[in-house]
Amino acid sequence: MTEVAGTGRIEAVTSRSSPSQDRAPASLVACLGLLLPACPAPPPEAPAIVVVPVLVASTGAPAPAPVAEPPAIPLVCPLGMAFLAGGSMKVQNRSVQVSDYCLDRREVTAADYEACVKRGACDDEELECDSAFTYKKPALGGHPINCLSWKQANQLCDGSGHRLPTFEEWEWAARSGSAQQRFPGAPGTRTAIISAGRRGEAARAHAKSAPFQARGPRKG
Repeated sequence: MTEVAGTGRIEAVTSRSSPSQDRAPASLVACLGLLLPACPAPPPEAPAIVVVPVLVASTGAPAPAPVAEPPAIPLVCPLGMAFLAGGSMKVQNRSVQVSDYCLDRREVTAADYEACVKRGACDDEELECDSAFTYKKPALGGHPINCLSWKQANQLCDGSGHRLPTFEEWEWAARSGSAQQRFPGAPGTRTAIISAGRRGEAARAHAKSAPFQARGPRKG
């Protein structure tokens, strides 16, 4: 409403505002209303990073589990052979270890060697010695064969699927194994070296064939 000058009347005047003026704020608000949600919100404050040291014990590859060794197969001796459990002993100022082995219960006889010659596994060339020689003497067929060379003795053992005992194995048997007797044989045996020789008596050992220096018999 407005007063008309000079008349004292008041007239109602409707005043229209410009469309642009009416809508501008709404449009601005609408624009803001449309744009505000589309604008990215400010990133939240990143939490502080706390570094916690972790100790890792490195042991490398896992240790393999222990494997139990298979039980030892007991030695079974052929018929006619004796089992000798091995062990350790002193030989010529040195320690030696002898494994378990089998040894003939008796010596090879003259008849055994003659049979080996007939099979072609042994030879009897130059097989002769003094009057104590037992080969090819019918009355002495059950006596131990003597006067053999190492080659002939090896042929005999090899022909029967065996072998000669080593020095240590022979010494172990001669000492009665772990008993380590001074002299082999029954208790009370007093003669250490018995060499029949030519006269069949306990005399001096053969200087050329004995493994030790020739000497007379020792008495305990």
